[in-house]
Amino acid sequence: MGFDESFSPDLAGDVVGCSPDLASYVRRLQDLVLSCADRGMDGVGVGRLVADANDRIIARAAVMAEAELGPPPCGYSLMVLGSEGRREQLLATDQDNALVFALSEEPAVSYFEALGRLFLSMLIEAGVPPCPHGVTVDNPVWRRSAAAWRDGVSAMTRMVDADAVLHLTQLADARHVHGEAPLFENLRGHVSRQVRDTPVLLMYMAREALRFPPPLGFFNVLAVERSGPAKGALDIKKGGVFPLTQGIKTLALEHGLRETDTLDRLHALRGEGVFSEGMATGMEDALRLFQDLRLHAQAAAVRAGMPPDNFVRPDRLSVAEREKLVNCFKFVAEFQSFLHAKYGLHLIS
Repeated sequence: MGFDESFSPDLAGDVVGCSPDLASYVRRLQDLVLSCADRGMDGVGVGRLVADANDRIIARAAVMAEAELGPPPCGYSLMVLGSEGRREQLLATDQDNALVFALSEEPAVSYFEALGRLFLSMLIEAGVPPCPHGVTVDNPVWRRSAAAWRDGVSAMTRMVDADAVLHLTQLADARHVHGEAPLFENLRGHVSRQVRDTPVLLMYMAREALRFPPPLGFFNVLAVERSGPAKGALDIKKGGVFPLTQGIKTLALEHGLRETDTLDRLHALRGEGVFSEGMATGMEDALRLFQDLRLHAQAAAVRAGMPPDNFVRPDRLSVAEREKLVNCFKFVAEFQSFLHAKYGLHLIS
């Protein structure tokens, strides 16, 4: 079933001006996603609904932190990154955020250090776990003044290494959620220009999209885990979603596109003539199927009292669904071959 625009509970709007009990809104959001899964709504639409609600929860936490610490000494922009930045997060959630503030002087540095710690603790207490890789505003790497961000981004593009690829890949998905949007826009523009003007960086970003092949064995049989807790399942994010989001993001950066949603990027790239109509349609169908399967697998895990993850069990799919999944993974493999050729990745393999 497509996403039902009429099914739009007032959760997101309620968060603005709500009581400080953020945990109740986080729980209500999970219930909402479960209800969407039960109604057969599509994963792409649900991801966008989750992002809208999460944005308001995050902004509310920032307002509460400001109320406790006092007014900020200068303007700032609070950003979300990763799947939340792309509006593709479902039930398996964590925090990926960053902050840019206007002034470099010590009072501002100290204030936003305190705000970062308090903001993070509020979301953890509300039930939103932190990023396991430390991509959160309590980490000074992801909390900088505008001048420090500008200098840092420029340095990353001069000396391209694994950290530079990781950081710039994350920043490419950033969306402004709270504060002064011009600070975010200036940083985003600087990131876009620097990456676009650094072809070797685009090559390494494209190579990341080839890190995980689609889980297909001989004769296009779905390749599942053979042992461990995920035995009989496959990781649909690693072998399906990630190659598409990472590769499409790289192409979007090369073309200077402003979109952050993967499908919006894909549509814009198709308009630029980057893909054939058939390839673009195949990748869109693949991403939509992957998100649908992730949504329903995560909902089933939560209902069973298990933490949601990105594993799907092919033996629980119909024959038609399995065939469609195989075809979608074939498009992923085709896209990876396209990236390998376009960016000359044989030169850095």
